[in-house]
Amino acid sequence: MLKGSKHPNPQNPPHRFKKGESGNPNGRPKGTVSITELIRGKLRERYPEKDPKKFKEKKSYVEKIIDTIFHNAIEAKDEKTLSKIWTYIDGQPKATLDIGADKESLAELTNFFRNVAKPNKQD
Repeated sequence: MLKGSKHPNPQNPPHRFKKGESGNPNGRPKGTVSITELIRGKLRERYPEKDPKKFKEKKSYVEKIIDTIFHNAIEAKDEKTLSKIWTYIDGQPKATLDIGADKESLAELTNFFRNVAKPNKQD
């Protein structure tokens, strides 16, 4: 539909597919490969070392990427990279909230929310 126009585009009519009907019933054509599959395949390949001293290492692309990440975190002291590593290892830290209330206030607040959460009994 053209901007500001009330006439639908005849090439793309509204409600083209019925509810529950797939827009692509035959699926992806045979023989096609997704970009993700290509990248995963490349990551498994061996990295062609240009330095003859490192030629015997024969690391994969993914190993080289990991080496680069750790180099950035440790040697370059990149705090963002180091933080990402910790996040991948342990997950995001759990957030805490210190409201600075004493036990009596917390008990009162807890009772308040319990009473609010109770459904009203109507006889």
